[in-house]
Amino acid sequence: MTRVELPVRVATPAPPPNAGVLAILTEIADRLQRLAETGERSVIELQNIPMTRADRAALEGFLGPGEVDAKLDLMGQSTVRETGCRGVWWVEHRNPEGRVVSESLEITVVPSILVTPAEDIVDGAVELQERLNQWPASAGGEQDET
Repeated sequence: MTRVELPVRVATPAPPPNAGVLAILTEIADRLQRLAETGERSVIELQNIPMTRADRAALEGFLGPGEVDAKLDLMGQSTVRETGCRGVWWVEHRNPEGRVVSESLEITVVPSILVTPAEDIVDGAVELQERLNQWPASAGGEQDET
């Protein structure tokens, strides 16, 4: 019989969050429950909450990473990251110099910055129709009439 060595890794659980971070997590849990029950979206402005770097790391570590990470170039770079708790999004906005000007947790189905405003959709429809109207009829190729 051949002996096989299997690597073993013992995972050490993360330390429990401190009282301040636990309060934020409890608030997130309450708001996430409201979102599930009523569809009510909410935002927690992180810049308004006094946190150390360790607190921020503990909060980010507890929430964990999600599947979506979007970067937008608006008037500076913005990032939208889904956390490991579906429905909780970490949203950060930077000015053109790269300094963080806003950081929040959005408890929502889709963060507001990723939702196309209705007037932009109307403009998009008009622009697309104008492009189609300018497209030469022959550019589409011959239609197969079989």
